[in-house]
Parts: sequence; structure tokens; C-alpha cells
Amino acid sequence: MPNIKKYDWETPEEMKECRRKCDRENKFIKFWANTYNIKIGIEDIELVKKYKSEIKKILPILQFIKNMELVSPDNLNL
Repeated sequence: MPNIKKYDWETPEEMKECRRKCDRENKFIKFWANTYNIKIGIEDIELVKKYKSEIKKILPILQFIKNMELVSPDNLNL
């Protein structure tokens, strides 16, 4: 039975680049999981990279924010 080619690279350089990309993504996901206990999907990596400083700032007060109750404008007694 012949080996079936899983990936579409033609040269060894393309293979190395693909492996580097996968390794970088996996390292980023593991870093956030181990350091901040945040599970990130591969599709969310760019968004997390964009807002990483804001995410790091909000982590210490995240549980407090989750426990807060939102007040609707109708219930305000002004």
C-alpha cells in the first residue's frame, strides 16, 4: 500500500516552514494554557496577539467582573 501524501509541499523548505508555523502555533497555545490558564484555539491566535496586553491587564479582575450583576437602565431609580 503506497503512502498517501497529507500535505501539499513540494520542497523541503516548504516542509520546514509548515512545521515551523505549526510549532509556533502550538507553543503559543501551550504558553497561554500553562501561564494564564486560558484555552485558545488556532483560529483565535491572531485575535489574542492583537489584544494580549488588554487580556493580561484584565486577568487579575476577571473573576470579579464575572460575578458582577448588570443593571438595566429601566431599574435605575434616578
